[in-house]
Amino acid sequence: MITLEWTAEGVRMVDQRRLPVEELYPVYTTYEGVAEAIREMVVRGAPAIGVAAAMGIALGVQNPPASSLDALDKQFELVCQVIGATRPTAVNLFWAIERMKRVYTEARRDGKTIADIEERIIREAQDMHAEDIEINRMMGKNGADLIPDGATVLTHCNAGALATAGYGTALGVIRAAVEQVRPELKDVVEIECRRERCGDVASHAREAARRALDLFGHRALRACQRLLKRARRVVDLTERRSPLARRLLRVGLRR
Repeated sequence: MITLEWTAEGVRMVDQRRLPVEELYPVYTTYEGVAEAIREMVVRGAPAIGVAAAMGIALGVQNPPASSLDALDKQFELVCQVIGATRPTAVNLFWAIERMKRVYTEARRDGKTIADIEERIIREAQDMHAEDIEINRMMGKNGADLIPDGATVLTHCNAGALATAGYGTALGVIRAAVEQVRPELKDVVEIECRRERCGDVASHAREAARRALDLFGHRALRACQRLLKRARRVVDLTERRSPLARRLLRVGLRR
């Protein structure tokens, strides 16, 4: 499953609002579209929002083409304002905007052409995407050794691959432990405080089960069955949208 990526057609994201019932990948070709995706929580999770913001800014610089450098300056400022207004409390959003502003300012100071500036901004957004995945992989590698054998792990909030550019923060540590041939890890449970995010939990569980089966085959079968059982339970809760579902999501999914 891909959280988001830069493509020749535009910014492609998985619509997290539709998970786990549907796995849809809308493609956004304008910065306004990306801004709407951030605002409406198509993409969510601090790292993913930051990368999405950078890609939205890259789209805004690229399209529509500016007729002059002065026009590009105004266009860039407008794009940053629109992206910045989407989620006022998202720290990574403003970190990404400031980083893109620094790159833009350096390009202007160096006397780059419009085409050169567009290329540099797009490359920076792509670099941010790759860096986030690498940072999460390193975090997972360093944290995996802290998980004892036979551990039951509980994480809070949106901390899997869907919250990042593609690997995961807290759940990235679990993922790294599994990749280090640790089939003795018993369970991975993620509690989401918002009902709308329960689809993310199920998707994380399904992805974890698929990876475990690929790595360990029948040795991981029972653990995978538990994960998939949790995933199905979350789907049921999502579809019912009941007070019980909200209560369970607050206190944690129990066996």
